[in-house]
Amino acid sequence: MFNRRPRHPIRRPQIRTQIELQRHWQRALPDFGGDQRGLRFMFISIRDTASKVGFFSDVTGPLDATQYDGFGRVIVEYFLEGEPRLWRIAFLLTRPGPAVQTPDDIAWAASLYDACRRAGVACEIIHVAAGDKVIPLPPDDMPDLAVGF
Repeated sequence: MFNRRPRHPIRRPQIRTQIELQRHWQRALPDFGGDQRGLRFMFISIRDTASKVGFFSDVTGPLDATQYDGFGRVIVEYFLEGEPRLWRIAFLLTRPGPAVQTPDDIAWAASLYDACRRAGVACEIIHVAAGDKVIPLPPDDMPDLAVGF
């Protein structure tokens, strides 16, 4: 009697493509509020199932060179329990202002791509949310020297 499964198990979204990821972020945008600058993230398993969205309130801009390794270590050791190959991470940069790509957005995304690369964590295309829009910031748009691909 006590070992019954719930009638409606929690269903996690399936995210297989960049378009599905962008739509997921866009649907979740009203829950975030557009006036807070910060970094949202979620992990996507090798089965394409997304985790709940987390929030780094203290990461409000590009990582500097001294933060890369520490940021990557926190992701791998704390969140992924040392198993980065089983997951990929998705980031959503949130900020107030117009829904256009800015140089600061590019620097911020480039630093996150670089931190993930250094930590051996697969990273989805990073998105920025501003106003009521979500815009992709693909690695191809990042300065070559900042990302190092």
